[in-house]
Amino acid sequence: MQPDCMKCRHYQVTWDKNFPRGCRLFQIKSKQSPATVVKQNTGSHCQEFQERKAAKKDQGLNDDKLWE
Repeated sequence: MQPDCMKCRHYQVTWDKNFPRGCRLFQIKSKQSPATVVKQNTGSHCQEFQERKAAKKDQGLNDDKLWE
C-alpha cells in the first residue's frame, strides 16, 4: 500500500505552480504525489515514510482555565 505523503514529515508544498508537491528527503518536486514518483522510479513503495506529528491546537482566549 502506498503511503499518504500528506501525512509524512518529509512532504512539502512548493512555490512552483508547475510542480506543487515535494519531498524534502528525496528532493523531489512534481505534479504527482512524491510516493508515486518513487514507485515509478524504483518499482517499490516509499520506505522512508515517517508519520508527521499533529500540531497542537491553541484554544487561545477560549480556554476556560484563563478565566477562573
